[in-house]
Amino acid sequence: FRATPYTATFYADGVEFDKVNYVAGESITADIPTKTGYEFIGWEPEIPASMPAENTSFNALWQAATFDAVFTVDGEIYKTVPTVFGEQIATPLAPSKTGYTFNGWNPAVGTMNTEGKTFEATWKIKQTDVYFMDGDTVVQKVTVDYNSQVNAIADPTKQYYTFTGWKDGSGNSADFPITVGENDIYLYAEWVQNEVTVVFYDSILTPFPDVLYEKTYKCGDPIEPPEFTPPEGYVFLGWANVEANPESPINVFPTAFYEENRLPSIAPDDGYLEYYPLCFEGSYIEAEEGYNDSDNVWFLYSDNGTHYVG
Repeated sequence: FRATPYTATFYADGVEFDKVNYVAGESITADIPTKTGYEFIGWEPEIPASMPAENTSFNALWQAATFDAVFTVDGEIYKTVPTVFGEQIATPLAPSKTGYTFNGWNPAVGTMNTEGKTFEATWKIKQTDVYFMDGDTVVQKVTVDYNSQVNAIADPTKQYYTFTGWKDGSGNSADFPITVGENDIYLYAEWVQNEVTVVFYDSILTPFPDVLYEKTYKCGDPIEPPEFTPPEGYVFLGWANVEANPESPINVFPTAFYEENRLPSIAPDDGYLEYYPLCFEGSYIEAEEGYNDSDNVWFLYSDNGTHYVG
């Protein structure tokens, strides 16, 4: 008597994987199939303890494998994301780094493969603006990368003032070069108002007049001439060479002394007559034309178009 054999056929995704003949009641064994990206988890139907008295088919059951997506920052693991094969990898929250802006992952994040993937954070360096200010006015803006150094710009200039350096918003002197951080920097110009000495003289009747009044002014401030009383019988016509806002030291003389009601009748082309001393700031001017009356001798002088009488 010979037992009748029966066939056990094994399929993987519809394709015959193995076929074995068994006598009813024999134990069934089967090789384990493989599939890229999947784990074998059994057969459908489940293989019985012994071969039944009929031909039987079995289909492989699969489960997609899970692999690690590893995200790193500067070579250190930032986040590990287990991901099923073939599925889109979920990106973690963007990391942060002082002085830099996160600029994505390298390589680009996609679907999971059968080996696992590693991604490295990429960065874009931040830039910082350094404002050089004169009060509320921007003198110059300098833009540099984070953690870079910035030097002072060329010294600014301002009428009546001397530049003395840069200070921060707290009044501390700037120590160049400055290493910048993430925040913008404001530096403010410091100034010292220049000074001038103004000397007023009390006489024009001598080449060496005496000092009447001497005072130091801040450049740009108005000059305040002193009171002046001319000698008896003379008219004081004002001060020559008084600037509204001096920038350098000046000497100031009385315009002229003239005997009352004995001024010569002279009308320059510009319609305005100024009277200056014969000795003006130490230099004499040659007379061009003379006038005289019973008591005085008058001379008309000119220097670069300005008329003088004395």
